[in-house]
Amino acid sequence: MNWAELCCHSYYSFLDGASAPEDLAQAAADAGVTALGLTDRDGLYGVIPFYKSCKELGIHPVIGADLSIEGGDRLIVLCPDMNGYAELSKAITASYAGREKGDPLVTHDILAQLSPHVFAIAAGKSSRITQLLQNKNRPEARRLLQYYQSLWGERLYCMLNLHLDEGDLALAQQCADLAEELHIPLIASNTPRYATQERGMLYDVLRCIKERCTLRASHMVRPGNHQRHIKDVDSMERLFQRWPQAVSNAGELAMACRLDLDFSAYRLPDFPVPDRHDVNSYLAELCHSRVAGVYPSGGDEVLAKLEHELALIAKLKLAGYFLVVWDIVQYARKIGVPVQGRGSAANSLVAYILGITPVDPIRHKLFLGRFINEDMVKIPDIDLDFASARDPKQADREDIIQYVYERYGRDRVAMVCTYVTFQARSALREVGKVFELSDDLIDRLCRLVGHYSTTGALEELRKTPQVKDQLQGWIWEQLALILEQIAEVPRHAGIHVGGMVISSCPLHHIVPIEPARMEGRQVCQWDKDMVEDAGLIKVDILGLGMLAVLRECEQLIHSTGVPLDLFSLPHEDPKVYQTICDADTIGVFQVESRAQMQSLPRTQPRNFDELGIQVAIIRPGPLQGNMVAPYIR
Repeated sequence: MNWAELCCHSYYSFLDGASAPEDLAQAAADAGVTALGLTDRDGLYGVIPFYKSCKELGIHPVIGADLSIEGGDRLIVLCPDMNGYAELSKAITASYAGREKGDPLVTHDILAQLSPHVFAIAAGKSSRITQLLQNKNRPEARRLLQYYQSLWGERLYCMLNLHLDEGDLALAQQCADLAEELHIPLIASNTPRYATQERGMLYDVLRCIKERCTLRASHMVRPGNHQRHIKDVDSMERLFQRWPQAVSNAGELAMACRLDLDFSAYRLPDFPVPDRHDVNSYLAELCHSRVAGVYPSGGDEVLAKLEHELALIAKLKLAGYFLVVWDIVQYARKIGVPVQGRGSAANSLVAYILGITPVDPIRHKLFLGRFINEDMVKIPDIDLDFASARDPKQADREDIIQYVYERYGRDRVAMVCTYVTFQARSALREVGKVFELSDDLIDRLCRLVGHYSTTGALEELRKTPQVKDQLQGWIWEQLALILEQIAEVPRHAGIHVGGMVISSCPLHHIVPIEPARMEGRQVCQWDKDMVEDAGLIKVDILGLGMLAVLRECEQLIHSTGVPLDLFSLPHEDPKVYQTICDADTIGVFQVESRAQMQSLPRTQPRNFDELGIQVAIIRPGPLQGNMVAPYIR
């Protein structure tokens, strides 16, 4: 029999799930599950890694959500196709509008608009229907189920759960009887909250953190056992031998969900171009009209490289992306906001000619393939640094962000989210409270570990004689286990420092949008990696205080009557390099860190290329690979 587990929470349900979507998919593959559904709470945060992992493992992916419904109920919905997915994303977006952060609500109006486009699964142990049955209020449970039936008709299912808790069988029988009375088909689900049983204690701890209670006092907010993991078909058939059709119905419903996630048609915004132009010809015209000003001496080499790069950009369908970035840079300069492109985009001749980056890739012999090439599978990044505010009267990065919203439409632009994970000290404090460690002991533990790595914290604690005597037996074993498991778990979603996603269609058809705490901003439910994996356009609009300092210095110099163009300053001034070699670099961007200042007197960079190597060598990779000392020698 084909067995489908349709109602999983990943750790993107934020403290109501304990495993990554990829781990759920792997556990399903190991258990012989043929189809798997991800239905996180009020969001589509994890759908991209989930979908990708399922496809790689040969599992049929089903995407949906576990929605907070007006009136206190929870309802699971599943997407049959891309239209259903778009409508679900739109409904989730609407559920966050005008609400406090973290408190979405699907109103009856939103539900009525959504219902023609998705399947629904009612009941289940976390639903109001089940609570009403437990409280012996069958008439009200029946009315609520009939309400859903009025919206969904034959596309409504009733869920049965058997987690081996006391009273499970009797409660499932009540749900089954009610569903039979209303001619609603049954669905069996173990409603997994973690991939394997070994993550059960972590789930308990996460629930305690969410409800702000200790493990001992948590019997009302956490399950009574660790059975909410992915199970194989034999286990489910044994559990549901009284209702075998509930198991087979799950497989049939999964096959009715034929969603193929493909956003390639929406990845580029519609950049307005003059008549008789498309984005490729307009980009080419912009470059050819500027190349003589950038390279006055011209030359066949410049034109040949330009034509090669323009052809590659057209082949990769990236012309619109370059035009969007160029447009943003043009606007910044128009309103007086200093801006610089950086990263591998400096290898691009087109970016240099358009003024996106200030580095001549021909003069410095930079390799275009590091930025774009025919084999690339992801859209390249063009990171833009803008001046952060020092003077509130002057325009800054926030003006650029608002320009992007207005230029391309607030319904088509959003900030990228970031996932805030448990760092070592925060994990120790929150987990320590769950296990009822004293405040004094928690403080001592936190002082003994670093800020970030929970796995590193575990090793440090094991070597610490001051506290190991107090952490013995079961408490130590569980604390050690949880600290190891919790390292990757997102606690909540935040907002990326500058990543913005821009689409050619309303973005809420692709990913749910939430209002950010900062007025005038909105954030999507995907991080930068998910946005890239989905093939969408992301522009990094980053704040750099040093650009504001340079603007201020330039204005002060101009006020003395001395003309100054920063870009005309020579790159090979010996006095400047002597100052750098003396490590007199406080306030000099990229070479002012302690590690840079310690190495500069030894490396003695005397030209621009050597300075570039100096910046590159004092990085985590070379430092961890023990490459710095051999280079200095």
